[in-house]
Amino acid sequence: IRVLRGLGLTQAQIDTVLDGQSLVDHVRAETYALVFTDVAMPTMNGIAATRAIRAFNREVPIYVLSGDDYAQQALAAGATGFYTKPVERDTLVTLINCYFPFP
Repeated sequence: IRVLRGLGLTQAQIDTVLDGQSLVDHVRAETYALVFTDVAMPTMNGIAATRAIRAFNREVPIYVLSGDDYAQQALAAGATGFYTKPVERDTLVTLINCYFPFP
C-alpha cells in the first residue's frame, strides 16, 4: 500500500481489506479498475477469492501476489497476472501505468 500511495496516484482510490471474503464482497459492491490480492489471506486465500470474483465479474483485472510460486494456480483461477514478492517498484509502475497512465 505504501508503494502504491508513493507512486503519486492522486486520483486513484485505494481500498484495503483484511481477508479474501471481504475482497469478494467489495468487488461485488463496488466498481474497481484494478485488484491486487495476496495468496496468503485469511478466511479465503487470494486464489479462492479470484475464483469467486470471476464467477460474477470477468472484467476487472486481478493480479495475485505471493512469496511463493502460485502462478499456475492463480492463472487457472482467472487471475490476469501473477507476481512473486517482492515486486520491484518499476514493475509495479509499468503495470499500473497500463490502467492509470502517469503524467
